[in-house]
Order: sequence, then structure tokens, then C-alpha cells
Amino acid sequence: ASIDGQSITAGSQLRAGTTSAGVGPVRLLNGTVSVVDAVTLTGAFTQQGGTLDGPGTLTLAGPVVWNAGTQQGTGQGERTIVTDGLEMTSGTRVLSGRTLMLASDTQWTGGNWQIRGGATIVNQPGAVFAFTNTWLDDTDANMTDTLINEGTLRKNASTGTAQLEFDLFDLRAGARIESLMGTVDILGSCTS
Repeated sequence: ASIDGQSITAGSQLRAGTTSAGVGPVRLLNGTVSVVDAVTLTGAFTQQGGTLDGPGTLTLAGPVVWNAGTQQGTGQGERTIVTDGLEMTSGTRVLSGRTLMLASDTQWTGGNWQIRGGATIVNQPGAVFAFTNTWLDDTDANMTDTLINEGTLRKNASTGTAQLEFDLFDLRAGARIESLMGTVDILGSCTS
């Protein structure tokens, strides 16, 4: 079933065969939507609220805007893969127990981001994760929330401080951390 240009409604399930071809953005505004199977959406995707949940892998192969809402899982391999850019400009977003794979560039220019429940962010090789004076907040003490950087983390645009708080920050071979202006505070255990 095609979901082009639609708002996904509370209680919806994304199953194998769900498609979008870019006719209009698919929007998640409120309620809980479950990714049941592996699903790839090729059009634009916007999350302005609501909760993305479920055991399946969601590949977002069009441009993504995530300004509010939750993406969650149980920490058992649930994934969201972004392959054509992620933009975050405002609001509060939560990543809980789910893995977010960034296979393309990310621009985070505003809003807060909370991570918890054993969540993982993977900035893949060749991807640039650019941010300004932001705060990524690890909100639980009893789970291992992880940032794996295989690409480039880059702070730009202002002289202030950006704080990235994780239980584990894993800097892989060939990965970079850059600050074009200001300071980057990495709070938590680091490994490389």
C-alpha cells in the first residue's frame, strides 16, 4: 500500500509492501505507529510528534525531518536507517532502545535530543553529523546508550558549547571530531 503524502495515523502498522514514491511527505504527527517488517520509504518523511515503534527495520531513503516525537524499541535490534539526509531544527526528540543508522549527512541546528533505554546512534563512514550549540542528553543511568562514530562529527556556526552525553562514545578508525567554532563536550566513557 502506498502512503505518499499522508499522515500516518495512530495504531497504523508499517508492513512489507508499504511504499512511498515521493509524491508528498509521509508525516508522523501523533499516536504510535509500529514498524512490523522491514520497510523502505523512498519519499520524504517528517516526524513532528508521535512514536515510531516495533520490531522491524525502517529505511528512510528520502529526505527526513525529525523535530519532535519518539523513536523507540526494546534494544533488541530495532533500527531506523536514514540514507538521504536528516534535518533537526526544533522541538524535543527521544531515541529510546532503538538504533539510528545515519548513512548520510545530518544537520542538527535546534531543539533537544534525549537518548535512553540502550539506544545507539551510528554515524556511518562518509557521513557528516553537523551540529551547533545543542545538547544530547542521556536520560537514564542504568542502560548503555551509545554513539558510534565512523564518519565525521562537526560542530559549526557558533562559539558556544555543544554537549553530547552518552554512556559510551565509540570513535572508530578513520572517524573525525571537528569543531569549526566553539567547544564540544563529550560526557561519558570513550573508546577507540
